[in-house]
Amino acid sequence: MDNHSGEGNRLVSLLDEMIASMEHPGETNPFPKLSQLIQEVSSLWEKADTEEKRVNLLNIFDLAHRTLLPALEDSDLKKRIEEAQSKIYNSFIVSECLIGENVSVDRLDRVTRREIAAGRMTKDHSLRDTADQGLAAPYLSEEELLEMAAVKSNAATTIKTPNLVETTLEATSFVKTIRSAFRLFGI
Repeated sequence: MDNHSGEGNRLVSLLDEMIASMEHPGETNPFPKLSQLIQEVSSLWEKADTEEKRVNLLNIFDLAHRTLLPALEDSDLKKRIEEAQSKIYNSFIVSECLIGENVSVDRLDRVTRREIAAGRMTKDHSLRDTADQGLAAPYLSEEELLEMAAVKSNAATTIKTPNLVETTLEATSFVKTIRSAFRLFGI
């Protein structure tokens, strides 16, 4: 999130608008603002190049859901929103731990510990369990994964052109996952 470009202010404004809409039940619907907020957080997540920026985005994403969920009376809707929030949150965490196309066990360990300390993740979360299992088995270090990614990147650019079909299918799969979560909010 780059405060100089106003992106941070825009997210805070959307969050404020969502909260304000909840103060007048029946008059306004908070879901359009939540949908906009999620879209903007997701868009900014792709550009976030520092841990600080990602943490700020996670804080806003988490605050929006922690504010909205207690106000919901429809238990089915509440459950669907929790499931969508969980899918999006997990995708953020996993994407932060990727080196090339592999999840770094070391990064997953650090990120899940950070998330638990921040209160955004429980100690028994499945990604924390995955980190513990990864640490208990032999695994590739970050340096080894970075080297593998560099070799693969060099090989892909010098030997062959990218397989556009595979790349498109992978991107489509990721987009479908995110869209299924967004459908819940009418996006």
